[in-house]
Amino acid sequence: MAKNRYDSKRVFRRKPGGPWYAWLYELDAHGVRQRTRFSTGQLDKQAAIAVLVDRERAAAQAPHGLATDAAGRTVADALEYLLQFSQTREWPQTTLKMFDQKAGHLNRVLRTCASCSPMEPSRCTHASIPLMQLGPAVKRYLDVRLAEGAARESIRKELTTLRAALREAVALGWMTKAQSIDAIPDFTARYKPRTRWLKRDEYAKLLDALEMVELPAGKSKRAQKLVKPSPRLGLRVVNRRLWIAIAVGLGARRSEVESLDWAGIDLDAGILANHGTKTKGSDRATPIPAELLVELRKIPEASRVGRVVGAWPNVGRDLPKACTLAGIEKATPNDLRRTYASWLVNLGAPLKVVANLLGHSSTRMVDLVYGRVADETQRAWVAKLAMPSRPLGVEQGAAGPWDKYGTNVPETPGADGAPDASAAMPGAAETAASPTKKPMNVVPRVGIEPTTRGFSVRCSTN
Repeated sequence: MAKNRYDSKRVFRRKPGGPWYAWLYELDAHGVRQRTRFSTGQLDKQAAIAVLVDRERAAAQAPHGLATDAAGRTVADALEYLLQFSQTREWPQTTLKMFDQKAGHLNRVLRTCASCSPMEPSRCTHASIPLMQLGPAVKRYLDVRLAEGAARESIRKELTTLRAALREAVALGWMTKAQSIDAIPDFTARYKPRTRWLKRDEYAKLLDALEMVELPAGKSKRAQKLVKPSPRLGLRVVNRRLWIAIAVGLGARRSEVESLDWAGIDLDAGILANHGTKTKGSDRATPIPAELLVELRKIPEASRVGRVVGAWPNVGRDLPKACTLAGIEKATPNDLRRTYASWLVNLGAPLKVVANLLGHSSTRMVDLVYGRVADETQRAWVAKLAMPSRPLGVEQGAAGPWDKYGTNVPETPGADGAPDASAAMPGAAETAASPTKKPMNVVPRVGIEPTTRGFSVRCSTN
């Protein structure tokens, strides 16, 4: 039979026949864990144990709803729980990867190093800061990271990671919600999305330049599997033409390009299964453009097994180098995704269609980040206006008749997304037919409200 954990030392008597005493750990008013002794007021040992159990339960739930070991919990504990054990939310793998990267900086700087130089956190060997003392330390953390030259957007993501870890700590009773809110100071980082996307001629130049990107031999065994001998000078080069064609032709994320499998591609139907994991809409069926179908059909049927292209080691280095060789502005893998969206937007595709193809649940990211409008597209739409020299009244010119609202009259309907003539303001046609007729002479038509024609009598003909 298992021994009761209260039998030996948790309850005791100070003198024979006297009341039973007990001890436990509780948090004081400052949140510091203290060992407390108290009298149970019971002469019976089992009754004294019941009092101790009730008080331990109360200590875990009140006054702040904290666990008994809350005072000993540190920032490192909260980050470890977030990365290893948290099941509160179903985080995407990309988000967990970001948490893992940012947690390194948080664990490196957030230490009890009052005696260490704040500008040299790597030399600090102190323990992680307790959650109860986190507030002032985060302000110091911001100063250290800014002095290190970290971008404000990177620091914002680090604070996001810390906030997620503190949310888990609150759920575990390691700190209060008010403490977690007060620990994160106000910090703003203006997000300026990239605007780079490739025009058609730039895309063609990039494909040609990819054959000349040199890969240093011996960098990694994984990279050497992706190289082939070059006919020029015997250099080892990366042949990633299909990788770029897939990234641009599908608007896929880098992880989606690398995980693309031949088993999910139907070349006859021109559709492939895009198994993304970042958002709810990432797992989707995507139509294959004709240009990409041509590239995929060049692959022999015997080789259409497993991953289509796989991972591209050092793409962050090789792709900008290829852009330099092509004589175009540098681009990143995410710029290729923006290229796909921008091509669709400039062709007049609805934003909801573009968002669905990108794997987004709304058009917000298309508006803010991915859908870039070319200068030529803006000039073309402005040219469709063909504004008359005198917008008021009707002017017959090369662009056709216009009403007083600057809109084509029914004889010249709108086209290609231009304002339709059927949307002209009420009364425009009547005014165009009789320019001298005053609006007050026109009796309104019957609408939703009951007719009042019998009351539409002018008091004067002057």
